[in-house]
Amino acid sequence: MYQPLHCVALRTIKYNDKLPAKIKLCGDFDSEVHWHKEIELIYIGKGKLTVFKNGDEYSLNKGDIFLFNSGEIHQLTSENKEDIEILT
Repeated sequence: MYQPLHCVALRTIKYNDKLPAKIKLCGDFDSEVHWHKEIELIYIGKGKLTVFKNGDEYSLNKGDIFLFNSGEIHQLTSENKEDIEILT
């Protein structure tokens, strides 16, 4: 199965099978360029994340929320390779 996410020391917290959300706790976070059939909403609980989408670059910090529409090509990477918490 294709895994676009590279997350060192990944620990995923999943509440239950009916809630399509996960919390990723990472010491380092990088993804390949990818897209999804469904929308994707991410929330930054800790750290900083750079988002590349449609040729634009966005810097996200703790407390920021970002939405990807269906089919939007994007890439995510952590800044400074610090610990990061992401709710997806």
